[in-house]
Amino acid sequence: MRIKSFTVVGLLLGLFGVGLSQPVVFYASDPVFPNETVLTSTGNTDSSATASIAQLPNTDPGSPLDTPPALPNFGPAPMLHSSSTSVEFVVPISYKKGAYAYQINTGAGVSQPQFLNVPRVQFIMGDYGNFASRGGWLELHGRCVGLPGGTTKIALVASNKVVAYLTADTTDPYNDMYRQRFLIPKTVPVANYAIFVHNGFGGPYGWTRFQTYVTSQVNTFRITNAPLWPNTKSNVAKPDGVHDDQSIADAISKLPDAGGVINLAPGTYKLSKPIVIPNHSTMQGAGEGNTVLQWTKDPMGGSSYLPLIYGKQIGHNPDWSPVRASFNLHDFSVVANSTYDGAAVDREYTLEPGSINNVSIILPRIATYTANVKGIYLRQTCNYSITNCNIDARTDISCRELVNNIRMENNKLRWREVSFIMSGNNYNFIFANNTTTMAGNASTNGWFNNDNPGFWLTTFSGFPNFSGAFSENLYYGYNKSAHEEALGSTEQLVGITFDGGDGIYYGGVNSVTSVNGVTTVNLAHATDSSHTYQYAGGVMKVESGKGAGQWAYIVDGQPNKTSVTINKPFTVPLDSTSVITIVNMQGNAIFDGNYFGCEPCNQNYYFSMDVIKANNTYATGGELTWAGQHYSDLFTDWHLQILNNSILTPTTSFMVFTTGGPSGYT
Repeated sequence: MRIKSFTVVGLLLGLFGVGLSQPVVFYASDPVFPNETVLTSTGNTDSSATASIAQLPNTDPGSPLDTPPALPNFGPAPMLHSSSTSVEFVVPISYKKGAYAYQINTGAGVSQPQFLNVPRVQFIMGDYGNFASRGGWLELHGRCVGLPGGTTKIALVASNKVVAYLTADTTDPYNDMYRQRFLIPKTVPVANYAIFVHNGFGGPYGWTRFQTYVTSQVNTFRITNAPLWPNTKSNVAKPDGVHDDQSIADAISKLPDAGGVINLAPGTYKLSKPIVIPNHSTMQGAGEGNTVLQWTKDPMGGSSYLPLIYGKQIGHNPDWSPVRASFNLHDFSVVANSTYDGAAVDREYTLEPGSINNVSIILPRIATYTANVKGIYLRQTCNYSITNCNIDARTDISCRELVNNIRMENNKLRWREVSFIMSGNNYNFIFANNTTTMAGNASTNGWFNNDNPGFWLTTFSGFPNFSGAFSENLYYGYNKSAHEEALGSTEQLVGITFDGGDGIYYGGVNSVTSVNGVTTVNLAHATDSSHTYQYAGGVMKVESGKGAGQWAYIVDGQPNKTSVTINKPFTVPLDSTSVITIVNMQGNAIFDGNYFGCEPCNQNYYFSMDVIKANNTYATGGELTWAGQHYSDLFTDWHLQILNNSILTPTTSFMVFTTGGPSGYT
């Protein structure tokens, strides 16, 4: 069975009347093609609202800095439904696939022209994470960054001039509507670029500029020279099973202060101590199957398990948190002792790029819920790639707080509790072309109170408290999952989940003021005093009453306060009928082209926002969307699209499951 299209634009929205003036559009569902439905979230509309639409020409787009000509004439769009918060219409069946313009019409006026199927970039990642190298590449992730039959290009703009036009790599088999990769010539000058994107449709109207917000506004992307690390080699003696700890320590001590290459010989090194790697250093083996680092004893620091491999401390930040070395790991295997209960590779407190490639990590099975067995542990770090690795652990990849710009591709992950977890204040992740396999079952893995083993997008473990304000910008593409044992009734909770959010505020608004570009919302009562972290990066959502459907990022918000600052003014002013929530931002996530062979519970769990699940195959389960009262507050899923997915089992179903809201909420 094929699911053609299913879109949710705001569960549990109250339908309160709003004062009629010019209609506005807050969101519209796309990609969308002829004879398919467009669901818009609107303000200043009612049941009489209509839509008009125009096909945009596919002429030469010209420069993104040029002013486009007048739009073509609009014609009536087939209508499905209109209300105070949404307008639904259909793209005429006579139209061609491409980009469209539309307007919403009411007796009080006409909205500003809006566009469908133009690029909407959620985040950009380069070959070095938050920057790309000359001669390297960058990737766009978002909606409509490509369209079938079109070729995507970008314009790199600096000092208000187009410096270069780049065309997407047409040989890349994974470029599609949600992801496009570009190769960067070495001749491109070093600069911070405004990036404009065109997917090949819409002529001069089809350009859009990349802009986003995390905890501050992001308007540019940097292209610069690739960082050069020292390549001085220090060879480790061949393993003898007796002096191997000392042999590795001796080789590391011979490296220059600037770093270098720790060259491991073929064979099996028998170890009992952790390996502490200096800054800008690469540990290089002779191949995953040829060089083996095998711990015969657990490295301990008092009663705590030390990581097997981690970066040397090289300084302190102004707040006295440590600064640690950035390092690379290439071409060897790591095997822990049978009782080891720690993190094999620990990368923390560094913002410099690094990589782990073609490394095997095998950790023991410890079947207790309190086990801390992790293959790779990331914390307060960024710009790291994990590629072509084989990891066998209870938790394969764990990203704690303040982790960003992480790329995980072409790995084989065998897990017993978590394959991959994003936690508080994390953003910009590529998880693509991996194979994840669940080993064991609920009993052998010791699932005592883990509600959803598998993949988590959460705000747990934020800094410095239990939770963080956001976890966003994920591309989860072309992965394949499997299980080694039959899925019983207990294993039906295995899958993909969003979790860990907090209800920071639910209630009314006293006033909204904008002064010198700063918008402050004065609340009817104080924010939750129990959530003691900074709310920057969370979101304010207008759930009902006047202005329902609007949302903004929190720029500044603190616990137990009666005002917060948001990143933009509301288009439709709020009034005494408006009900808002302040919650964690968990979203801007794309699940594209995956084979879900071990996800009976594939869910958007209360907190998700701006999520697309497209072109996936569901072999064991469907889609659960939860919204309503949770953790004693209101959570609604906004802007969820489930498009063009395949279902392989008759027991699989897609459904929206809604629970009740707080008292007084309609």
